[in-house]
Amino acid sequence: MQPDREHMAAFGAAIRTAMESADQEVELPGPNGMTFRVIKHPAPGVQARIEISAGGSATMTNLLWEPAASRPAAYPTELPFIPNTKCGTSTTTAEGRYRAQAQWHALENAGAILEQVVAVSLAEGWEHTAVQPSTPPPTQMVTLQRGDEQRTITLFAVPGAGMVLLSESGPTPAT
Repeated sequence: MQPDREHMAAFGAAIRTAMESADQEVELPGPNGMTFRVIKHPAPGVQARIEISAGGSATMTNLLWEPAASRPAAYPTELPFIPNTKCGTSTTTAEGRYRAQAQWHALENAGAILEQVVAVSLAEGWEHTAVQPSTPPPTQMVTLQRGDEQRTITLFAVPGAGMVLLSESGPTPAT
């Protein structure tokens, strides 16, 4: 069962309150028995770490990175790093699968960041499979592949609030 928008909005407000509190670490109950733990400034260059546990072995770790001129030591090695750009990364482990995502947000020129993310990906051995506009404009998707892995980079171009989202998927383990 997916949490509804009302629960998610309330939870988003609770996370913002936790970020604004004087407490270094806050644990919050989430929808459907999930637990969220917010840890502020857990490592150099990290504004916050948000750990989400859904029970069992399913976990998600979100890191909110402060803009930096060079890649922080703890930044996920499998994800592109874009200097001097605020970023959030998510890593998920569920059912033996590991997935990673990155999101660059509040961008003045999201198109330039998209170009940088694609260039870094191509330099790391990813290959173009598709570049496609999608709706509503000015959204754009770039799909890359490396072996049996796929990387999708999505641009949401809104002046001053643009976003670039990178998500990866790998092979599905045999059952």
